[in-house]
Amino acid sequence: MSKLSMITSFWKNRDQFERVFTKEKFDAMTRMIPLIYKGEYKPSKWRHLVIGVAAIVYVVSPLDFLPEVALGPIGILDDIAILAFGIKYINKELNHFLEWEDNLRDTIFND
Repeated sequence: MSKLSMITSFWKNRDQFERVFTKEKFDAMTRMIPLIYKGEYKPSKWRHLVIGVAAIVYVVSPLDFLPEVALGPIGILDDIAILAFGIKYINKELNHFLEWEDNLRDTIFND
């Protein structure tokens, strides 16, 4: 996928990314991480988390395809595109986790 098409995709789907940063999703992430660590929750697809974490690591790392120091604002475009790509996958896993929690809650309270 070219950088231009990634940026275009981000812009067209920007409302989807706004929904990711809700308090509900942030709270879900803080519940999900310890449950994964304890082995109580298995991610639907590990690649969703790997891609999301890799995107975050890329954005905060000093290594860059388009360095901000040399290119100024243009250098931020690759960070935005990669972060948007990673957020999409984290959002998929968070939605799966919230469904898992709902099913667990239904099982506990309906039995």
